[in-house]
Parts: sequence; structure tokens; C-alpha cells
Amino acid sequence: MVFFAAEVARSLLLAVVTLLKGKIWTGLVGIFWPPLLVVGALRLSRPRALWAHRWYGVRRPDRQRRAEARERRLRVPLMAAKVRVQELLAGRPRDPAAERPLDLREEQAFRREIGLRPQRWRDPSHDLASPTNLSDATGSRSVLTRVLPPPGPARMLTFITMVMSLGQGLWMAINAIYAVTMVGLTPSQLGISLGIAAALVLMSSIPLGHLADRAGPRTVQMWSFLALTPLTAALVFVEGFWSYLIVTSVQGLAYRAGNNARKAMIAAKVPKGERARIMAYIRAAVNVTLSIGACISGLVLAWGERVGYQGAVILTALCFLATGLLTLKEAPVPPVPASAGAAFAVLRDMPFLAFTALDGLLVTHALLLDIVLPLWVISHTDAPRWMSAAILLVNTAFVVAFQTRAARGTDDPRSASWASLQGAGCVAAACLVFATTGGSGMLTACVLLVLGALVHALGEIRHAAGSWTIAYDLAPDHAQGQYQGTYKMGGDVGKMFAPAVFTWLVIGHGATGWIVLAVAYALLGAAMPALVARGVRSRAATAEKAAAAA
Repeated sequence: MVFFAAEVARSLLLAVVTLLKGKIWTGLVGIFWPPLLVVGALRLSRPRALWAHRWYGVRRPDRQRRAEARERRLRVPLMAAKVRVQELLAGRPRDPAAERPLDLREEQAFRREIGLRPQRWRDPSHDLASPTNLSDATGSRSVLTRVLPPPGPARMLTFITMVMSLGQGLWMAINAIYAVTMVGLTPSQLGISLGIAAALVLMSSIPLGHLADRAGPRTVQMWSFLALTPLTAALVFVEGFWSYLIVTSVQGLAYRAGNNARKAMIAAKVPKGERARIMAYIRAAVNVTLSIGACISGLVLAWGERVGYQGAVILTALCFLATGLLTLKEAPVPPVPASAGAAFAVLRDMPFLAFTALDGLLVTHALLLDIVLPLWVISHTDAPRWMSAAILLVNTAFVVAFQTRAARGTDDPRSASWASLQGAGCVAAACLVFATTGGSGMLTACVLLVLGALVHALGEIRHAAGSWTIAYDLAPDHAQGQYQGTYKMGGDVGKMFAPAVFTWLVIGHGATGWIVLAVAYALLGAAMPALVARGVRSRAATAEKAAAAA
């Protein structure tokens, strides 16, 4: 035990040093493969990292120069290759301001941001590090600006969501094991309690969204996450089935209320044409903090002691507390007064309900990597068991790197519906790739699994970008809370039956099951443009009637 604790402490220390040196992905991946942490901790820091700011610069100018030279020699070509792939997937941005030459002050700020020292102006045609050549070579700014949107309400929304998802990622990974090993539930009791809690959340989703519209989304979000703090901390004292069921059920209701309110906040604070882009930033940022939370949970699970589990629960509660308090820094959104007609108008909006059902079926593709593929790897392929974790890591890295680019061209429901179609087509292609791994050798199976995961990730981010725009634009502004709550229900219903059906198809019928899933996703995606066009016509007709009545 002492040796294990020393190894965990050493890995944590190396991970902290690596992150302070600005090597984010090296630090995260190294938690799973410690030798990588040794490399990251011993090699030079990136020139604009906290480590370089503290230990290089004036103290060690030779190391600062070497770090800058290494940044230009390795990082710039790598960023150039990354941008070429991004533009191949989503096209080159059409921003006239980005095409004009930078003035001297902009050049200096840009060089600081990507980690190079400011230099005096020189002829761009004779300088490989000139503003034009440098922006062409890197194509994107620092890690922070790739994950966070520009300063403003959207950045605060993203940051708050990152704090929340840190706790979410930690709790998702340990919830089941904590309930069985620490609370003392049997697997059947755990399944029953989670099923009851999920059913309560599902039935309450629309009323909780309506509450966000009437009470104001900022108020509901703040109080929901403040309530989640003692509810989550109470899990430390829970013993037995009934207390666990009550706490997790109320916890689920509070979390869904906060999630619906957050979606309504985005609708209120972000212009219509920018929502998909901001949601892409949020999703990329959330994947980073979810990964950090999952890494922390891995250390807790490896330790296996009660105090570690309880510390993780308290840390999750503190993340929810910070989320609630940070919500106070957002500008308030006035509540929407009640209007004439049915309180839950979304239940009469058949085009939106049809879209919710269709998209709820499409979004089940996330379960392919979480549940189906790990079982497929160990039962039908010669690939090693750790390939499941490697595939999830590839998926997370791909989402962080390309989600914001994949959101381009989804500014209106029509283009967004075609993006959903493209995403569904990629998921269908990934299913066909996975089907070929069953009779392959170990090396071939590993290559095909990674290839399928990349195609699946491309479909995932393209479908997500399209769905965000459709879900927001088909909903009236005065009822975004209940409409987003209804939209969330579609995914919940789909995920209730999908694990059993997918497992039966793929594990029970092999490659044939993958082919059936590929055909199903292709058909669902093909139906999306016509369905969304109907919803747009219905929304326009409703707006005309409202204008005529006024």
C-alpha cells in the first residue's frame, strides 16, 4: 500500500509539472501511461507556460531562447498540419478581417499569445515568422482561445459549464462503483434506483424547463446547483437502498433543472446565428474538463480506499457549489411572463416533437463507443482490451480539436439539417468499418478500430452542430426552457432502450448487427432535412398568425 501511494504521488507530481510546462495533452495522457509524464516533465517548457514565466526569461535566457526555437521548429508545422485537416473537414473561414495584414501591435500581441517573444517589425517577405506567414502556419491561437469563445457572456457560460462538468466527469466514473462498494447496494438495487431516478427526471423535464422560462434561467440555474451541493455531499452519509434512491432522485431533478436553465441562458444571451458556434466551444471545453475529472476518478478507483471515494464526492459537491456561485456573475435574464394558451405549448408542436424523437434516435450513436464497442472488442476481435480506452481517448481529442470547426455552415435550420445528415452518414460508415474488425488479426483490428473511431467522431461532432441549431431555431424565444427540456427527453428515451437493443444486435449477431445499425442511422439521417423543413414552415406560419393577431 505504501509503495502504491508513493507511485500515485509521484505520478501526480509529474503530471502537475507537465501541465505547468504547458503540455496539456501530454499531462492528461500520461496519467494513463506514466512514462510519458517523465518525458513531459524533463523536457523544455513551452515558452508562454507558467513554468517558463517563473523559471526562464531573465533567470535563464538560454532556456527561453531554446524553448522559443523549439516552438517554431516543431509547434508551428504541427499547427499548420492541424489547420489543413480542419479546413478539409469544415472549409476555410470567410473572415475578411482575418485576411488583412496585421499591424505592429497586433503582430506583437499575436506572437505573445502563441508563445513567441515580440520582435521589432521586419519585412514580411524576409521573415518566416512574419504575421502573415505565422498565422498561415498556425491557423489557430492558443489552447485557451481554441477552447474558450471570445470574451463576453459566452465565455462566462463556457467557463461555468467547465467547472460543472469537472464534477460531473468525476462523479460519472465512480457513481456505480461507489454505490456498490461503499453504500452496499447490490447490482440489481443499483439498477432499480438509477431506473427510478431516470424515470422521474424524464417525466419532470418539461415542467422544469417551463420553470426556467417563468422564474428566469439564471435564478433556476443558480439555485439548482446550490441545491446539488448538499445533495451530493449527503452521499457520504448514505447507507442502504432507500436513502440512496431518495438522494439520487432529488439530485437528478436538481441537475436537470440546472441543465434546462443553462440551455435557456444560452438562447437568451447568444444571438441566433452564433448559437451553434458557442455550443461547439462549450462542448470542446466540456470534453477537456470531463477528461480531467475522469483522470482524477481513475486515481481514486486505483487507490480503492473509502477516504478517497468520500473525497471525490466532496470535490464533486464543491464543483457544483462553485457553479452556483459563479452563476451570480452572469447578467440576469428576465423571466418570460405567462401567455395565453396551454402552459406546455411544446406538447402541441408536432414538428418539434417529431424532430426530438428522430434526433433522440440519432444521438444513441454515443452508446456505440461507451457500451457496445468495449464488449465487441473483448468478444469478437483479437484487439487488446485497452483498445476501448484508447478509442475513447481518440474520440475526446478529436472533439476538442475539431468541434468548433465542425460547427461552421450550420447557421440556419436548413444547413443544420444537412449537417445532421452528414453526421449520420459518417456514423453509418463507422458501423461498417467496425463490422470488418471481427475476422481480422490483432494489428489490423486495432488499425480498423481507430479508423472507425475517427469516422464516428467526425459524425458525432457534425451531427451535434446541426442538432444545436435546429433545437434552438425551431423553438420560440419565450419558451426556450420547456423546448430544450423536451429536446433533452428525446435523448433520454433513446438511451433507455438502445443499450439492450444494440448489445443484442452486435454481440448476438456479429457483423450483421453492425450493418443493420449502419442502415438505420443512414435512414434516420436521410429523413432529417425534410422533417426540419416542415418544422421551419410550421414556425413561419405560427409567426404570421401571431403577427396578424397583434
